[in-house]
Amino acid sequence: MAYINFKEIDNSNVTIECNSSNKPEDYTLGTFSCEEFLQHLIGKGIIPIDENEAERPHALNTVRELYELCKNNLGDIQVMTDARADQIIACRENADDNQSKFTGYKLLELRYYDCEPESQIINFKYPYTEEKQYDCNFNVKMFINNPIFFNTVIRLLYEYSGPVLIYDYWRPVGMELLGTVEGIEQIARV
Repeated sequence: MAYINFKEIDNSNVTIECNSSNKPEDYTLGTFSCEEFLQHLIGKGIIPIDENEAERPHALNTVRELYELCKNNLGDIQVMTDARADQIIACRENADDNQSKFTGYKLLELRYYDCEPESQIINFKYPYTEEKQYDCNFNVKMFINNPIFFNTVIRLLYEYSGPVLIYDYWRPVGMELLGTVEGIEQIARV
């Protein structure tokens, strides 16, 4: 069971700076399949790239780069060897209440809702909304099979009210979606 001292966490005034490009010509698209990109995020980890100094084009390296590229080029481009941008991203702009469309490898834009420390599950709402409990189509659960990693993720998300991006292989469980996150690189705050 994970122990969290919620009094120590303050994410209420976090500001996130985006320096990822949304231009397809800045990336070597089709470098990864959807599964290979997930394994890249979990296994290899992130090699930080300063967008101002990065070689052009370069392979997609982060969830944030994938988000900026897909969000600004919906349906226009083949991002992975096996998927177009509109097949990968699920965000406010293309929200749908049919959760079966979100099974498989997807980048979801979610709102952190709460957590269940005893079962190491973090709850989210889809799609992201400014209001915590309104206009959400369904619940998304993220399972973390490591108490130390669970604490790390909760420290990142607790009381954070902005959008949260998670790339994973999602599957329906009852009326909810479930994903298992194994690496911090699968998660990004927007």
